[in-house]
Amino acid sequence: MRRNAHRFDVIDALAGTLPFSKKSLRFNGLIVARSVGLYDLYEKFERVAARRWPEPGKGKILGRIFYGLFYKGVRIATHASIRHCDLLNLPNSDELRYLRDEMGSTRPATVQPYGLTRVHRQGLLQAAASGETRLRKKRICFIGMWTPRKGAKDWSRIIHLIRARLP
Repeated sequence: MRRNAHRFDVIDALAGTLPFSKKSLRFNGLIVARSVGLYDLYEKFERVAARRWPEPGKGKILGRIFYGLFYKGVRIATHASIRHCDLLNLPNSDELRYLRDEMGSTRPATVQPYGLTRVHRQGLLQAAASGETRLRKKRICFIGMWTPRKGAKDWSRIIHLIRARLP
């Protein structure tokens, strides 16, 4: 970054990947820290998930030490990049609320939700088959990461309930 800072007016970096001050980077432009999910909120969910779905084994001690240190470093880097950026780009108001209330950050922030624009959403709604047609096909589609946060641990219960209603 230091070598090429003069080439840019804006640097838009994933939160945690640029944990340095503008002065140390010798950069005079705008630094945006973009969140695709604040680490602190993922970590908070993982604690809840561990209580809700306890794992039988905890892994090897060296792995627990390594990952503990690794995630501590990720958290520190994320907090530093938030401290040093000029603007935060967040995907939802929950992250903004967490940033303000839990982290105490007053950094300027914008919320740009993921997903479709109203126009694209309308187009998909108009192109969609009727509810009756979709129910006859009985298909389930999942797009994204398959983790407890996205319902992986609830999947067997979901399938059980669906099959009870639609054998």
